[in-house]
Amino acid sequence: MVVDNYHYFWTSLCTVYESQSIPDTSGTIHPTYIPLDEYSNIRCHLSFTKFPASSQEVISEATQMVRLFVLFPNNYLPKSGSYLKVDNSFYKCSGIAAVYKDHIEINLLRSNVHFENRK
Repeated sequence: MVVDNYHYFWTSLCTVYESQSIPDTSGTIHPTYIPLDEYSNIRCHLSFTKFPASSQEVISEATQMVRLFVLFPNNYLPKSGSYLKVDNSFYKCSGIAAVYKDHIEINLLRSNVHFENRK
């Protein structure tokens, strides 16, 4: 694993969550999000890029792309659809991660799933 000096400027912390379907006492299955201890509080950096989206409307909509820069231990790559908590925001991995020799770049989508009441 290569760690360059600029990784020390990454000020955010990332935790990967695994989705599991667990039945409650009535037998209803609910998705439960469990943090992966090995991939908790990993130093990372979020990049936000805004650009206008094409639209038929007079007022154009703004689109935002969120990209996570991270270096997971043991060369772990979260699957597309995995959930991540970065600082106090929740995201879903979108697409395939770009792997470089010194970091990984993952495109993210804002998620409405909240993990506060989970393990």
